[in-house]
Amino acid sequence: MDKMAALTMFIATADFGGFSRAAEQLGKTLSSVTKAVMQLEAELGARLFERPTRRMTLT
Repeated sequence: MDKMAALTMFIATADFGGFSRAAEQLGKTLSSVTKAVMQLEAELGARLFERPTRRMTLT
């Protein structure tokens, strides 16, 4: 996946407060948004979001 697309998905996830809402707004699948953010995290070697069961926050 291209970095700009992954960054767009990351920003949308942060703005909308979750992967599902970001995917819906971007017209993407939930799995593609999740994978993009996970790839960014792997590349950076750091978690970008805290993902407890009820809500998600930026680290």
